[in-house]
Amino acid sequence: MLAPVVPAGVEPDDHVVVLLHGLFATAGVLRPLRQRIERHRRIRAATLSYPPGPGAVTIGKRLEALLDRLPERCSVHLLGHSLGGIVARHYALTVEDPRIVSTIALAAPFGGVPAAAALPGGFEWARDLDPDSPVLRIIRLTQATREIPHLSITAGGDVLASSSQSHALPYGDHVVIDGIGHNTILFDPGAMDHVERRVLSLMAMR
Repeated sequence: MLAPVVPAGVEPDDHVVVLLHGLFATAGVLRPLRQRIERHRRIRAATLSYPPGPGAVTIGKRLEALLDRLPERCSVHLLGHSLGGIVARHYALTVEDPRIVSTIALAAPFGGVPAAAALPGGFEWARDLDPDSPVLRIIRLTQATREIPHLSITAGGDVLASSSQSHALPYGDHVVIDGIGHNTILFDPGAMDHVERRVLSLMAMR
């Protein structure tokens, strides 16, 4: 299993974007987005790779170990693609970490994937992606003890979604980018623009 990549020399006032990939991928697919956000002063990036199989709670424990290596006063943005977006929001809502200042999801199926829980193998992630899973219910219904802004960026051509709106959360901000699919959103300049603007705007408020 690949070790997490944690930037060295993070200062207390830096903003760290933690990038979480989707199923059947590694953190390498997020390299273009990582390079885009790291070009800004005071924005650092950390990545976490995990094999297919674990779900939001198990991956969240690895995320917690990564965050333990960051300074207490830095600001953390959790950004995830697909399952990674579910992990990011679930973690932010269930773990009291005052450093987390936002979550961003790229093509995250918050509406669930029909029949996912019936897939053979009993994978944790498959149970989590069931539309009625406890993980998705927590994300959709839990009121955070403090405000943690959320941005959903969905792909207009995502075959996992009956509609882009079906995979957005009932709260937070939502942007739809037409003409791209579930995985191509990772490399779309428009999606990167939205991520970049979101982090910079929150930095300006702190």
